[in-house]
Amino acid sequence: MPKSRCPVCGSTKVNKSTPDRFKYENCGLSDVVLIGEDAVTITKCPDCEQTTTMIPQEQQLLQVIGLSLLDTQPGMSGEQLRYLRTLFEMSQADFAREMGKGRRETISEWERLDRIHSDADDELVLRLRLLDLYRRRVIESDHCFLADPHKERFLKMVETFVERGMKMLNSAQRRKKRPPVEVKRRKSMKQWEPELAVV
Repeated sequence: MPKSRCPVCGSTKVNKSTPDRFKYENCGLSDVVLIGEDAVTITKCPDCEQTTTMIPQEQQLLQVIGLSLLDTQPGMSGEQLRYLRTLFEMSQADFAREMGKGRRETISEWERLDRIHSDADDELVLRLRLLDLYRRRVIESDHCFLADPHKERFLKMVETFVERGMKMLNSAQRRKKRPPVEVKRRKSMKQWEPELAVV
């Protein structure tokens, strides 16, 4: 078995760990947890004193997180909206036009809020527009890294939007705290799991 090397200096005196749970803050969201024995590899090098975190198929993971955000409980936050806008590679001005808002400042204001819409009807309209953007900017793009099960999940989300929307309206009043997003990686499939666990 080849020795692990530091990706920075090449030293073989590295300490390597693979945690089963990893809080993935570098994605731009504060509440994403990666789960799985090969989801993350952390290398600490005593020679150059660098710590390196390696995540396999990170581009796919970022798109799967976006997919998960479209299917969460009511109460989308500004942080989540900013994540999706960044995933779509859109400026605040372009995003404002897509959302039917004339001002870039509206998006800037939304992105600072803990909850964008207190009214569930308004959030349903927002999510419908976000589903359309996800289709155009991720699914149909030349840089889509999603596997077929992810695409099937998206199509199911679109097909059941009205049913899920009614559940969202009914549960909007009962929601207490937004749960973290947990994304699993299946070692056997070597991809991020399409059935995302939101706890």
